[in-house]
Amino acid sequence: MLRFTVAVAAGGVVGLLAGLAMAALGARTVGYVAAITLAGWSAAVAVTWRSAPHAGWSIAAVVAPLGATLIVAAPRPYAAGPDRLSAPSSFRTDDGQVIAYQEFHPPSADGAVPMVFLNGGPGVSTRSQDTSWLTGISRTRSVVVYDQVGAGDSSRLHDPTGYTLKRARQDLEQVRRHLDLDRMILVGHSWGAVVAAEYVAHHPHHVEAFIALAPGALTPGVDVADDPSVRLRGADRARLLGRLLRPRELYAYGLATIDVHVAHRVAGDDEMDRRYDAILRAVWPAMFCDASLAKDLPAPRGGFYANHVGQQAARDVVDVPVADPPATLVVKPQCDYLSWSVVDGYVDDLAAQVAYVPGAGHAVHLEQPGDVAEVLEDFVAGRTPGGLLEAPKTVPATFRGPP
Repeated sequence: MLRFTVAVAAGGVVGLLAGLAMAALGARTVGYVAAITLAGWSAAVAVTWRSAPHAGWSIAAVVAPLGATLIVAAPRPYAAGPDRLSAPSSFRTDDGQVIAYQEFHPPSADGAVPMVFLNGGPGVSTRSQDTSWLTGISRTRSVVVYDQVGAGDSSRLHDPTGYTLKRARQDLEQVRRHLDLDRMILVGHSWGAVVAAEYVAHHPHHVEAFIALAPGALTPGVDVADDPSVRLRGADRARLLGRLLRPRELYAYGLATIDVHVAHRVAGDDEMDRRYDAILRAVWPAMFCDASLAKDLPAPRGGFYANHVGQQAARDVVDVPVADPPATLVVKPQCDYLSWSVVDGYVDDLAAQVAYVPGAGHAVHLEQPGDVAEVLEDFVAGRTPGGLLEAPKTVPATFRGPP
């Protein structure tokens, strides 16, 4: 009897400790403590229950996975997070989606062609971070920045499979029509450059010039090394892994990989966007050459499903080249986590020139705002921008990203 009591107590303690460990990873405490304590208790019974040696193990085999599944799959309450961005302007697309945008106007534009900025991701709004930089750009021309559908203050789609490259291109055309812009200078960051290139292919007559900041790849299958976490070190990497390995997050991500419609019903936009925002905060230091700068700028605000589904859209073939492309410039930062080979598609299909910016990571316009603004203005004005490479496909010796 004493042996039975000790074994049951030991099993309960082990189960309790395991439950607390799971709770520390983000599971709901009561559920995991209960499920794993019962599993530990039943395992102890199996060891000491001579008359039915397999009964306890059978209980453990049922209780542990069933309890874990029920707790992980249950909707997770989220504490109130930071308020979302507050866009000063918005409009509805032809299919009723809201696109939020912001305009910056100079005292006198003097007929200068307006600039439209496209965020990266997919599904990552950097509008709050871009404001000061875009304000500086707008000293000479009007500038528009908007949240692509699925990110920031813009709508989330009822059908998450709607986040396609075609959709992104058509939304940009609706932005142009809404603002009555005949000609635009397109500035696309990362994924935004892919969307802009797709737009150039379909509406080249509306594009005065195209600047791609740390752009994504135009060609499917290019080894772009598109995992920014490879640039994280020490505590930053541990923080990201701790966030990714939480049971509820693993469950939701796995479900989205199998069937995004089911995932969207089980874990909706509000929950998954807050989860994605936390991941963006953890990975934010990887976007800079000097990771300490990430502490001075708030992390972007994202849309999980726009990013998750949009990653598949990023594998679509961009319909370039065009017969007579607009003047195109790629701005490639020294510490980009994306491969230098990404540059090739822009050079081959759009006859792009390439400017190299030392001391900047993927968030090149945020880390070196003055240098990038000067490069843009020189290029648009027809002057030779700083850092222009004579052999754009040749990787500079100081480049600190993948080849």
